Amino acid sequence: KRITTEPLTWKRRLQIALDVVTGMQT
Repeated sequence: KRITTEPLTWKRRLQIALDVVTGMQT
């Protein structure tokens, strides 16, 4: 696993996913 190499990758995806969920829920 390479989480320390690119910690912004999963963070970015999580933020995008959260944004999508928020937009769908709103």
